[in-house]
Amino acid sequence: MMIETGAQYPTVFNTLTTPAPRIDSRTSRKITLTLKHLHDWLIENAILNAQNAYQLHQFQIMKSLKNLSQADIDLLNSFLFGQ
Repeated sequence: MMIETGAQYPTVFNTLTTPAPRIDSRTSRKITLTLKHLHDWLIENAILNAQNAYQLHQFQIMKSLKNLSQADIDLLNSFLFGQ
């Protein structure tokens, strides 16, 4: 899935995500910040759609991590978008 700045995407819960963060790839620093903003956006949307206390707690822990692993990112994408 290609993410576009400000776009909202349907989730498996029949809701729309919050608007996607600004995508900026002009420098390596801006790419790093964009990835951080995208990860935060995924976590926030997962928290908004959490179905029980366990899921909510799991996503809140992810929010406190400095770096997300590829497995964390895959879990968030699967949870929100079924991919």
